[in-house]
Amino acid sequence: MDFSAYFSPDAALQFGICVLVFLAFFAVSRLFRYKMAPLLAKLFKKINRSFLHNLVESISRPFSNAIAWAGAQIALERLSHSAYFLASVPFMAIFRIGYVVFIVQALWNLVPLVPVLLQREDKNAKSIQKLVHISLRVLVISFAVVIGLGELGYNVNGLIAGLGLGGLTLSLAAQNTASNLFAGAMLFTERPFELGDWISCAGVEGTVEDIGLRATKLRTFANTLVVVPNTTICSQNIDNYTRMNMRLKQFTLGICYNTPQEKIEQLIDQLRTLICSDPDVAADKVQVSLFGFGSSSIDIRVVYYTTVTAYADWLAVTQRLNFALLALMNRLGVEFAYPSQSIYLQQPETDANKAAL
Repeated sequence: MDFSAYFSPDAALQFGICVLVFLAFFAVSRLFRYKMAPLLAKLFKKINRSFLHNLVESISRPFSNAIAWAGAQIALERLSHSAYFLASVPFMAIFRIGYVVFIVQALWNLVPLVPVLLQREDKNAKSIQKLVHISLRVLVISFAVVIGLGELGYNVNGLIAGLGLGGLTLSLAAQNTASNLFAGAMLFTERPFELGDWISCAGVEGTVEDIGLRATKLRTFANTLVVVPNTTICSQNIDNYTRMNMRLKQFTLGICYNTPQEKIEQLIDQLRTLICSDPDVAADKVQVSLFGFGSSSIDIRVVYYTTVTAYADWLAVTQRLNFALLALMNRLGVEFAYPSQSIYLQQPETDANKAAL
């Protein structure tokens, strides 16, 4: 092979032109990265366009690198004596892989911005953004692997088919994990509860501390952390106490059997009025009535709903009404009944008793 052509004046001139072309593209890439991109980011930040500001910062580096990479490609293609080099290596495949790398880099940087677009007001926003973030990162990696192997000459169709068989095998071996992931997605979409809600499900009662892809964490009132699989939660009834618009209070008041009927009627009427007048009670749902006759007491059934649902506030209302009930019974002279039994003793008949008769 004659190498003298590579050192001729024309070759040197062409080589110099190629170097200048590459330097020009490289200068444009640096200008964009260090001058234009910061200027645009600063402008968007100034006009309160935070998303566009983050977008420019995310793509500035891979875009500037792609400009320099394109300059290198154009410069090498202009070399008239580079036919041997271009034929000896997969020239275009290398540069296509480079472009794929830059695209993947840009997508990777853009992934954190996508969940931000999911403007949700509920407390599950962070968990949903985390799920979207992980899913998009997996898609970006899968895209990079498939495209890269395709550019290197591998049969991508066969690879995808193999991944399908492998995925089928993994799904059969990890059905519970897949079910939990699907159940987690259902919890995110249907939103039966949110972070911080007080719920009862699958025999566990507590506050929702975290909603994950596989399981949900509940903090019980004993301050223990219980991890419940999402499939278990989705297959059970869920009681969400936080979403109560009213909270129930009911009890049975037992009074003595020797209480006169007039006082019983006064107690029922005045107790109903007392409860209805409380500002934290739903007056239209108050029920006070003579419920029945127990083994040792006359039973009065009391049912009412408080408009406050927080546990501490509900306790405060019930305590206030209980003290008022005690004062009312003392004023009326009505006593609480205690469990009691009446025992009747019968003296057995003896010969002396019979003689006395």
